[in-house]
Amino acid sequence: MGHRTVDYDFLSVSICPRCLFASPDRKDFVNKNRISGGNVPSQIPPNVILTLQEKIGERKALLEGIVNVEEFFKRPRKSEAAILSYKLAALRARIEAFHELPNSLYKLGFYYLKIAKILKKRKEDEAPAFKEALEYLLECFKNSNASGEVAEYRIIYCIVALYVRLGELKKAHPYIGALDKIRGELNAKSKTDPKVNMAFVDNWLNKTKILWEDREREDLFKG
Repeated sequence: MGHRTVDYDFLSVSICPRCLFASPDRKDFVNKNRISGGNVPSQIPPNVILTLQEKIGERKALLEGIVNVEEFFKRPRKSEAAILSYKLAALRARIEAFHELPNSLYKLGFYYLKIAKILKKRKEDEAPAFKEALEYLLECFKNSNASGEVAEYRIIYCIVALYVRLGELKKAHPYIGALDKIRGELNAKSKTDPKVNMAFVDNWLNKTKILWEDREREDLFKG
């Protein structure tokens, strides 16, 4: 009978119906080894799992009034369920951030960007989700929480985009300078180290500068 088209943003977060642990990363769950058939443990450290177990009430409170969790999050998933799935994932990531796990703040920022995207489809105000995402990405940049240089470039781009989207242009411009400075430092390093790859920083810097040049366009964030 053919196929059904779905928006993967609605489905990407998996949720345990018992403890409400939620993540879009299958490695966060216990999985089966396809060769041996044995269990592959979660990549989440034991101390974080312990805190997650202690905080189950926090996750249940978020779904207060929802009696049948499996039914609520079934596929195809409604937009309300998709938003709550990312909020559950954010509760997990906040615990990871408390334990100072790499990329935890990075994940939080992008979970709230996903929520903003869904709110836009619902024709609702995305600004609160944008502000939440911006707060986490700023903290991520400040604390160098993201793994890898490319992730850092992407974070700077998103910070500039969010400031522009929220109309705070004076706060956006210094981050273009920060990315330009990183580019200059890498360029200097490349003179003596042939392994330095300038392509990624150049790509993200160009994107950021184009975004800034187009900041007055009324249709910049439409579509």
